[in-house]
Amino acid sequence: AEHAVGWNIIFFPTPAVRRMLMVGVGTAIAQQAVGIDAIQNYLIDVLEKAGIESGRGQLWLLILLGVIKLVFIVLGGKLFDRRGRKPLLLLSLGGMMVSLI
Repeated sequence: AEHAVGWNIIFFPTPAVRRMLMVGVGTAIAQQAVGIDAIQNYLIDVLEKAGIESGRGQLWLLILLGVIKLVFIVLGGKLFDRRGRKPLLLLSLGGMMVSLI
């Protein structure tokens, strides 16, 4: 794997690289299937059923939610670089447990 160049490492991976690829691609698929992006596809319908029927109000809420998402992505990226993966995973797990309870 150290001497692989170009696409050969992707198309003909070693068992270790194959596992890494499966985890990475599987995580990306799961994130798209159940994450906020799946909710945003139906957000107009949700806003209409919540009583916000004006197009201008829906637009501003969508923009606000997009800005909030961007801020937290940037914040998460900076924290990820400083703190590492495991502490952020445990913190987000705690947040999910609290929100579900």
